[in-house]
Amino acid sequence: MLKKILLVSAFCSFFNFGCSADINVKSMPDLYSQDVIAADESSRITEVTPELTSDAIQNRTHIVIDVREKNEYDAVHIKGVSLLPLSILSQGISKLDKNQKYITVCHSGKRSAKAAEEMEKAGLLVVSMKGGMVSWEAKGLPVVKPGQVQSQSLRKPQLKR
Repeated sequence: MLKKILLVSAFCSFFNFGCSADINVKSMPDLYSQDVIAADESSRITEVTPELTSDAIQNRTHIVIDVREKNEYDAVHIKGVSLLPLSILSQGISKLDKNQKYITVCHSGKRSAKAAEEMEKAGLLVVSMKGGMVSWEAKGLPVVKPGQVQSQSLRKPQLKR
């Protein structure tokens, strides 16, 4: 057992990965491995948690793109997120800035992973949000719905006279 621990430690040191939970993801240096999940064995796309996506929105480190269809987006979406449906992504992908970092979002995470793969092939830095809007809403993160009054925490503070 000790030999295995030493071997793993030496391997991590050799490749300069370190063995802590604060390992930076190579293509997205501000997203940490503790919140990053490999999509699946067949995909190269990295997934991030809804909480990390929320942080990226608040800190403006990434542009979040919703790849669902317009009717889905209109029903519920994340405030400030751009809509670029997967069905027309290939037409709009050339207009995206290669100097930006992106997070893709959909209903459950499958379409956003496909969109992220397509965007990555076009040379963009991109990750997909794991679990999509289903996961976002399950975590109680804020959404925009038609006819919904914004919650106090999302409104800009008003000056008192």
